Order: sequence, then structure tokens, then C-alpha cells
Amino acid sequence: MKGLDMTPSPDPADRRRDVRISVPADLRLELGDPKMRARALDISEGGALVESNLPFTVGPAYRVTFRLGSMVAECRFTAVHCRRLDNGRFLAGLKLVPSHASSPLANLIDVITARAIQFS
Repeated sequence: MKGLDMTPSPDPADRRRDVRISVPADLRLELGDPKMRARALDISEGGALVESNLPFTVGPAYRVTFRLGSMVAECRFTAVHCRRLDNGRFLAGLKLVPSHASSPLANLIDVITARAIQFS
């Protein structure tokens, strides 16, 4: 699939259950804190990897809204790790807070995947 990175991590310490996909440039990420700016690097039905201007605190839940065109997925995440990058920004792994409904990211991932598949 052109433009879609679904390669499993070769790292045996990587315990993710869900396939991660790279996000398109037009995916927008909004956080509950207006001072915090972030962009998603990859997402899965269980979480996301994001780069932000401020650090995430491990433990508390964050409200995150993903926007792709007219599609909106509102989620609650907890940060499972956060580290400072050399460029002064922060890299955080976010885990979806479970709910009784299916993953709010499932439809969004379906749309991203469908857009990335090109038949010749």
C-alpha cells in the first residue's frame, strides 16, 4: 500500500497490540489545553504517538480531538511516556482510555487507510 506504513516494529520490547499507521499531513489534532500544540506521528485503534510543544504528564487523562476533513474523532488518552527531543519538543506515547464503545479511532483509521490505497 503506497504511502501507508504498517511495518511491524522489529523491537521485541514493542508490545503494541494494534497496527500503527502513519497519519496524513491534513490530520489535525486538538488538545483540551489551548497552549499545547501537537501533531500525531502515527495512530492505532489503541493509541497514538505525538510530538508536542509542551510535555504530557504521565497518568492523567487528556481530551484529544482528531479532525480529518469533516470527520471528527474525540478521544480520551493517558500518556504512557513522554521525553524531550533534541529540538526542544516532546515525544509522547498516548494510550486510548477504554470505553464501552468501540475505538473512536477505528473509522478514522479506515478512512486514512482507504485514502492511502492506490489501485493500478
